[in-house]
Amino acid sequence: MKGVTKVMSAMNKVGGKHYVEACLSRSEAISYYSSSRWHISDLLSPTIGVFICLKCCSVHRSLGPNVSKVLLATIDEWAEEEMNAMVEVRGNSSANSIYEAHVPKGVKPGPDASLEHRTKFIRSKYEFQEFLNTGLKISNGAPARVCS
Repeated sequence: MKGVTKVMSAMNKVGGKHYVEACLSRSEAISYYSSSRWHISDLLSPTIGVFICLKCCSVHRSLGPNVSKVLLATIDEWAEEEMNAMVEVRGNSSANSIYEAHVPKGVKPGPDASLEHRTKFIRSKYEFQEFLNTGLKISNGAPARVCS
């Protein structure tokens, strides 16, 4: 099943938005994507439950599908559990409140950050889970579920 219709419909039911911020502010993202063939909501990671900007997509893909599986909302086929994961997390702000609970000042890359800076941050955030609250661990395949 194509993911975009069902995911967007379900996210609207839980108060989500068609545009969920990725690494850029909404206005920066709209400006950045207006000249691109990708729409801000076309790239998603159901493994994490987030929308991904084009600048970070290659880094997410390099993490492997067990950490961040990248799908195109309008082209790829989605499993029911992938759609449910996107809805369960409720967007990037919700995911960031977990994955970025303790990001040191100046560590999070801005829109013009180098690929090296983005890669280091994304790996630290999702693969190594360095910024979670103490004692928390997100298990692979279970977005935003905390294991004890």
